[in-house]
Amino acid sequence: MPRRLRTLITSFSLILFVLFAVLLGRLDTQIVGDFDSDGDVGFQDFLLFAEAFGTTDETFDLDGDGAVTFSDFLSFAEAFKSHNGIVDPEPDHVVLVSLIDGPVSITSAADLAGLLEQVTPDSFVVDGDLRISGSDLQSLRDLSGLCDVTGDLTIEDNTGLKNLLGLDRLNRVGDDLQIVRNEILTDLRGLGQLERISGDLILTGNPELASLRELSALTSVSGVVSIRDNLTLESLIGLDGLTVLSGSVLIENNASLTTMTGLQNVGTVGQIVSIRDNESLESLEGLERLATAQGLVITGNASLLPNEANILLDQMVARGFQGLTTIAENNVSADLTIVDGNFVIRTQADIERLRSLGGDRFMVDGSLVIVESDLQDMEPLLTLVEVTGSLQIDRNPGLASLDGLFGLRTVGGNLEVTGNTALQSLFGINRVRTVKEHLVIFRNRRLRSLNSVRRMQVIGEGIDIRENEILPESDIIAFRDTVRARGFTGTFTHFNNGP
Repeated sequence: MPRRLRTLITSFSLILFVLFAVLLGRLDTQIVGDFDSDGDVGFQDFLLFAEAFGTTDETFDLDGDGAVTFSDFLSFAEAFKSHNGIVDPEPDHVVLVSLIDGPVSITSAADLAGLLEQVTPDSFVVDGDLRISGSDLQSLRDLSGLCDVTGDLTIEDNTGLKNLLGLDRLNRVGDDLQIVRNEILTDLRGLGQLERISGDLILTGNPELASLRELSALTSVSGVVSIRDNLTLESLIGLDGLTVLSGSVLIENNASLTTMTGLQNVGTVGQIVSIRDNESLESLEGLERLATAQGLVITGNASLLPNEANILLDQMVARGFQGLTTIAENNVSADLTIVDGNFVIRTQADIERLRSLGGDRFMVDGSLVIVESDLQDMEPLLTLVEVTGSLQIDRNPGLASLDGLFGLRTVGGNLEVTGNTALQSLFGINRVRTVKEHLVIFRNRRLRSLNSVRRMQVIGEGIDIRENEILPESDIIAFRDTVRARGFTGTFTHFNNGP
């Protein structure tokens, strides 16, 4: 055979060998569990798998059953162990995780005992729905090994549960979490590790439920958030980790709820926001960032002043909201008295007279001037909720604070606090949300802080802060930045204040 031909054959053989080696190398890298294709099964692969858990992503569906479930996790764990040379521990150190197929129903202590006989009590997963209903259980502590529920978790009609201690290891619910009609449930202790709900969050008809604080780890709800008919629930604090919600938000018929605080980080709602029939709701504070929703419904909230809803709507429109809106039948309480006229208060007798005209809850349809008085505080005005004109608090030498104006929410004209030489704090007007024209804080020699007015949502035309001798410049700048972040575009004047 000619030398040249032998050389060609040899070269071709080398090329084939190199291609085979490369192909073999590539095939070798197709490792089960190597989701980031870096040639090993490591912690980054675990993070990717954890993110996909509960979805139908084919990449992570290792057993090919159409969903990423606990059985896929076991396959991934085996691959991780094998690839990293991890040796099984001695038998007396093995921690087993039991998998029990759902649905599982617990209606009595006997049912609970039966479940624990089927699983490893220290660590188990319900692959499907878990329903705890109609029982007289006084504790869920025997469920302390529950790590995951891949379907619905329903806790309803239980007469003895005061809290949910025992569910402390649960950090995910694969579908809906429903906590419904539990007669003496006072709080949600036990859900402090819950981070994600892949369906709806439904809290309905729990008459003694007073707090949601134990949901503070929750950052994701994929469906509806429905909080209804909880008689003693005063606050939504605990939902602070939620920012984007795909479903509707339904806050309805919670008789003791006073504000929306707790939802202040929610900017986007995929469907409807409905705030209905919450008879004690006085403020929509907590919805400051809400910008996007398909619709907004605010109706039948007996204590909510009409302008609260209109202000929220104006703010949302300014952020781009274009959804449908229903705002009606708020502030229908018969006990709101409208006191017509302009009032000047110089003495204790004057302020007591206005109080007698107003009754238990009132608004002044006009202006209110408190000037050169002998007042030490404004306690008789505790039930004042709105002044449609201007409110002037001017040259009251004995007035050290504005205590007594806690009920005030809205000033339709200017709010002026001027020349009060003993005034150290603006505490008392800390719940005012709206000043439609100017906010003026002038020549209050002992005023130390603006903290009490930082919660104002709307200031219409301008802010004037001057000649408050010891008021720190840093406090003024912080206040300016806060109101501008909320959309204030008017004039901001400040000079001759403190250092």
